[in-house]
Amino acid sequence: MGAITFGTPLTMGSGETPSIAINSQSTVVSVHVEKGAIVYRVGRVDKKTRTLKLGASKPLRGGERPTIALNRENLAVCVFEQERKSIFSVIGFVNPEAGTIGFGQDRNYDSGVTPSVALRDDGNALEVHKSQRADSLYCKVGPFDGANISWGSSDGGDDGQEPRAALAGDVACEVHRSETSPADLYYNVGSINAEKRSCSLSGGTQYYTIPGGGTPSPALALTSNLIAIEVHNEGQGDTALSYFFGSVDAGKERIGWPDKPTAMDVFGSSPSVAANNDDVVVVAYTRGGQLTYLVGTF
Repeated sequence: MGAITFGTPLTMGSGETPSIAINSQSTVVSVHVEKGAIVYRVGRVDKKTRTLKLGASKPLRGGERPTIALNRENLAVCVFEQERKSIFSVIGFVNPEAGTIGFGQDRNYDSGVTPSVALRDDGNALEVHKSQRADSLYCKVGPFDGANISWGSSDGGDDGQEPRAALAGDVACEVHRSETSPADLYYNVGSINAEKRSCSLSGGTQYYTIPGGGTPSPALALTSNLIAIEVHNEGQGDTALSYFFGSVDAGKERIGWPDKPTAMDVFGSSPSVAANNDDVVVVAYTRGGQLTYLVGTF
């Protein structure tokens, strides 16, 4: 356990800050920023060939730093920043055959930066973000209310930068970069209470330090059987991508990752990762301003 076999990278145009999600039917949705606006793509993974077919980019909203999540009901939720450090969520249903997502109205649910979202199959969502004025990290929980996510109040947790959320059942996980030592990466394991719309992600565990320093961007995926996959760039900008693979022990609030990551033999920055219970993992990243996608199996 722990080895991922990746296919050939697929490069599709230019863009920034990609985010990718996959569900149990191997439908894939991705978002990124293109010419100052958020756009999305819909596609599908072929597990046998480890390939991904993605449709053309379609407009979503104006905004920055989007992340997206998808469940088995083809419900997608996207969170993003806009001006004045406001963060928004928007919901849409995916039509895999048409390659479209019917997004509704966005909702300004808080202030902050670098939001990240994870979604359960029952429509309950977990969100983490950083304060717009400090390095405090906050999490929110809420159900799909028919039009958007009905977010609860913010619960405090760790300090850090660039948080990324993952959710499986009531188990919540998060990774981030240290606010004081940018080369240090931390994870949190906690839980959500959907009924109370609350989450607990306090107390971080350092899991890696980038050799030689830098400001990596960590990404995180979590399957329903609690396999946690983390991807990061080994430094700053377009550097080597690596991954950690291990199981979550929710009772001990630990992730069984090895001491060192596994090299992916590709270079890039701003990675995003998603996985499903069919042992498929998808990664999106940029290299030289070009969007690149990878499919792997484990």
